[in-house]
Amino acid sequence: MFRSHFAEQQPELTFRLDTDKGDLVVSVIDSRDNTVLRQIPSAEARRIAHQLEKLGSSGTLLRQSA
Repeated sequence: MFRSHFAEQQPELTFRLDTDKGDLVVSVIDSRDNTVLRQIPSAEARRIAHQLEKLGSSGTLLRQSA
């Protein structure tokens, strides 16, 4: 079932480097209509990571004491 599902979609892997954040993004795309089937990391995970980076650089996320 799983194999036939992907055979019908004609999946294609793409790799790209997000130049703004330096992230490697892997996408599984249906080559028939260029629909993104899966993206790793997901757009939501990338947004959360970016927000955590911003919080961390301002010092409000973690406080370190010696």
